[in-house]
Amino acid sequence: MAGVDYATSWQVGQYPAAIVNNFDNQFVSALLGQQPLKQAMLRAENEANQQIRAME
Repeated sequence: MAGVDYATSWQVGQYPAAIVNNFDNQFVSALLGQQPLKQAMLRAENEANQQIRAME
């Protein structure tokens, strides 16, 4: 599977929902052409980090 090389261990960390949901939402947005992929991944990271900080 091509994606295996890109898997990251933090996805199973203490806040998997915040991380996975943000990356899923932003990735779909990039697939739909609403934003470039790089921008989508940066936005997902920033939003996930904000949610995690709010939960701590």
